[in-house]
Amino acid sequence: MGRGADPASGKSLAAPNALSGLEATDGTLVVPDAELLFTATYTRVGADLHLTGEDGATLVVTNYFALEVPPVLASPGGAIMAPDVVATLVASQTPRQFAQAEPDDEPAPAIGEVQDVVGTAAVIRDGVPVALQVGDPVFQNDVVQTGLASQLVIGLADQTIFTLEANARITLDGMIYNPAGGENSLVLSIIQGTFSFITGEIAPAGEMLVKTPVTTIGIRGTICSCELTTALGPLECIASRNDGTPTNDLTYEDPRTGDVVANLSDPTSVFSLAGLD
Repeated sequence: MGRGADPASGKSLAAPNALSGLEATDGTLVVPDAELLFTATYTRVGADLHLTGEDGATLVVTNYFALEVPPVLASPGGAIMAPDVVATLVASQTPRQFAQAEPDDEPAPAIGEVQDVVGTAAVIRDGVPVALQVGDPVFQNDVVQTGLASQLVIGLADQTIFTLEANARITLDGMIYNPAGGENSLVLSIIQGTFSFITGEIAPAGEMLVKTPVTTIGIRGTICSCELTTALGPLECIASRNDGTPTNDLTYEDPRTGDVVANLSDPTSVFSLAGLD
């Protein structure tokens, strides 16, 4: 895993287990090591955020949690890790504290289940990766990842089918689904990896968003295949309608400002973003 230099000290981040630091600031904070930003384990230690790589090297973002609005973490090329995604990754590493339950308390319902696994896939809950098998439930705020030469297919409650290829990591941010309701929504965040999906009942009339480090995709009834091999791009999306005919029902937004940067104006067009450094 490559390492950059700490811009404050000029010291290399390459030494295993070395602690290097950045001070949290309002707005956007650039993390010199883009690979670490998108592959690290995220944990909270007091008011600080720790990003720990596979080699044990840790980048400490001092006072990240002391700010009322934590900063957006960005790679030098501009790909981002939004505060809500960071919060989900941190929560997945934190053992839950169970208060005394009321007699009528019920566990949160599953929002979908695993339909197929090739190779290895896991969900991270309470800091422990648990292998996923066909039929296992998935829940809101789960962090799901796939291994080498692997594929995972998740069926969601509204009949959306989401497929992850090898070395992917996503967070299941939120789902509101009532077949008789009009305020349905589905939000997923792709941290890295290649993915595809077939939309279900939410997308045509509700809100379906797939957030990536380089763009937020707003979706209406489509089949979509997106290549995002790493969080730094390039990103390429190809879409068609659920009945197989082409569609221009996708919008692409700047993930920081929300400004629309592209629509599929030509039904046969492919949306592409160049790779980021």
